[in-house]
Amino acid sequence: MTHLLVLRMFAVLTFNEPPLQHNSVCEFLNVSNFTIFNSFKNNLRHDYVGGVPSYIPKCGSVFDAKCIDHFFGSSNVVCKPNSIVQCSELAHVQAAEDHIPIAGFFQFPPACSATTPIPRKKIRYDRSSLGDPVKGQHFISLLNNLPVVECCVDNTSHCHILQHNIHEALCEAFPIPRRINRKSFISSETFKYICEASDLKKKRCRLVKIFKNSSLWAAFGAWANKPWRCRWSLVWGFSKFSKLHAWVKPGFAIQYLNTLISNMLKLESLAFFNESADSVVSSFNSGDAKQFFKSINNVLKVANNKTATPKCLRVIDPSTGLPSQGVVPEKQAFRHHFADLMGGEVCTFESLVHSERHPSECRFNNVTEDEIDAVPTLIDLFNCYKKFVMGKACGEGRLVSDIFKLFPYHLAILFYPLVIKTFVRVSPPLQWKGGMISDLFKNKGSPALIQSYRDILLMDDDGKGAQRLVRLKLFPVANFLCVDSQFGGGLNGGETAIAHLYLRMFVDFINNSSNSGAIIFYDVCSAFATLLRRIVFDVDLGDEHWLRKLDRSGFTQDDIEHICGFVKQNLCDNVDSGASDSVGNNLIFNLTQQWYTNTWTTHEFIPNVTHTTAGSAAGTPFADLIYSLAMSRVLKTMRRSLHNEGLVTSLKVPDTGNVMPLDDVSFVDDMALPIACPANILTSHIADVCGIVYIVFRMYGMELNFPPGKSAVVLQLQGPGKRKL
Repeated sequence: MTHLLVLRMFAVLTFNEPPLQHNSVCEFLNVSNFTIFNSFKNNLRHDYVGGVPSYIPKCGSVFDAKCIDHFFGSSNVVCKPNSIVQCSELAHVQAAEDHIPIAGFFQFPPACSATTPIPRKKIRYDRSSLGDPVKGQHFISLLNNLPVVECCVDNTSHCHILQHNIHEALCEAFPIPRRINRKSFISSETFKYICEASDLKKKRCRLVKIFKNSSLWAAFGAWANKPWRCRWSLVWGFSKFSKLHAWVKPGFAIQYLNTLISNMLKLESLAFFNESADSVVSSFNSGDAKQFFKSINNVLKVANNKTATPKCLRVIDPSTGLPSQGVVPEKQAFRHHFADLMGGEVCTFESLVHSERHPSECRFNNVTEDEIDAVPTLIDLFNCYKKFVMGKACGEGRLVSDIFKLFPYHLAILFYPLVIKTFVRVSPPLQWKGGMISDLFKNKGSPALIQSYRDILLMDDDGKGAQRLVRLKLFPVANFLCVDSQFGGGLNGGETAIAHLYLRMFVDFINNSSNSGAIIFYDVCSAFATLLRRIVFDVDLGDEHWLRKLDRSGFTQDDIEHICGFVKQNLCDNVDSGASDSVGNNLIFNLTQQWYTNTWTTHEFIPNVTHTTAGSAAGTPFADLIYSLAMSRVLKTMRRSLHNEGLVTSLKVPDTGNVMPLDDVSFVDDMALPIACPANILTSHIADVCGIVYIVFRMYGMELNFPPGKSAVVLQLQGPGKRKL
């Protein structure tokens, strides 16, 4: 993406000296002269030899006129060829020693500096009218008449053509109205009065502008010898009585409409909140939790529907330590922060397109013809689109989730050939590999600190649908490879409640058995953004970023070489030995791996993209599953290390005498490790365990978070040795 230079200067200057004597002025101002024949003869008419004559000397004639007036402009100003001429239309009162006006056509680029925000591509269709049946039928007819994309077209171009054509069809079928009723409790009749009052106010504003410019028009009328433009009246000045009457009459109508609208809005808002309160009470009494929360959300949407105001407090740029001075420096600070976490580099989207057109042949490794059964059917894609949730933010493709929810069959027909090509070529489109990053405040810490924000990727919904189909095929493999105490993302059929009950049972056992124990909670810094993809996939992207982290952590060169050799052992070398009910494991795994090559992110208001080499793309269907796969390798290595060091503790059941080892329990990126041992060695045991866990996590590029409220230890000291400690 390119940008035009900012216009620095454009002026008309007069020099009595010959043109060659003021070249130094042009060099000093760094501008160009458009009216010197020797330098810019293409700008002048061919009958001018020494420039456009613009001055008649004293006691001279028009034939003695010479060029002393010049157009100057910066390098980004473009002059139309053969456009600089004498403007005889303005020279109607010409006399000796007077200037002859000159004119020319120039192209001025828009002001776009480094601090000028570049708005995101807008949705050019009315999202609120997508459910209109008449407009919906028109949209369906437009979709049926879209041109067919040839099979030979690459996947990235295929996706671009589809998204562009569908967006154009949406703009034609669902045009944006002049005014939109954004509050649900306002009736159509009241909204009609609001629009009428708005039109009257705009009319009065236009008339006021005419009144202010009437004296200016009168002056131009006198200059142009048109006396009818400068008629003066003691009552309405240079204006007309008809315009004054047109300005007074709407004033009374606006006063009446404002009173009427105010009263109607009060009644309608009271009726809405009364109905909403009744709905909340009735759903609560009937025990319908879904309807209860839905009714509360409807009230909150109206209560929070206020005009957006810009943030007064900007984030502090870590590189300078100063608050950002605008939205563009703020977004640049966020891009630098997230690029550092994700091992990213700023580049153009075109460069990624060229790289994507030459994919690696390794994507077909171990893929056989029998795995074609893993390709989803049209019904699978149709059912996937039907499950979409409406009202979600869209990606860079500008196709909102409401479209897929309301028109699942017709969009499945259009996108299914692209899905087939994605599976057969083992290469998803580049548009499905990234999206725009939205910086989300964690509601912890100061909003001025950039560390208080997390990244959420706004991906195209058509790409999300394809990822969900792949995730369904990949899930049995992930469920087979993960450890038995991993929960979250549907693994092991559990949720946070199981991990919570496991730790509560451990605490109850410690309290009832009079033994000492502890629970260590571990938290990973920016877990999803800093994930090392090498842990899961056989890719070398991001290795330099990972090796620098190892070096900064204090590992020696020999340690780094051993760590690299150990981590580079592919997690899914024997992926076919996974779940027996999974079909096409190699195809699904290779396709998922391709989804994490040439990944990119964008930020609002600033150009170009960030090519990322780390992270699992938080906010996408793959994010939690890929992170859980990586976490399973870390947990297995941690368990082996603790076992080799003799740091694994266990509980002895009093009645049966059975020994139950205490394993860690985790939910995606959060982990807890219970420890049971005598009180006199508990603290030293915790220190040894934390040292092992820290080193293992650091090996895999994960950094534990130790500030207050993050990684912590809960102790329970009792039994023998308590007083000695």
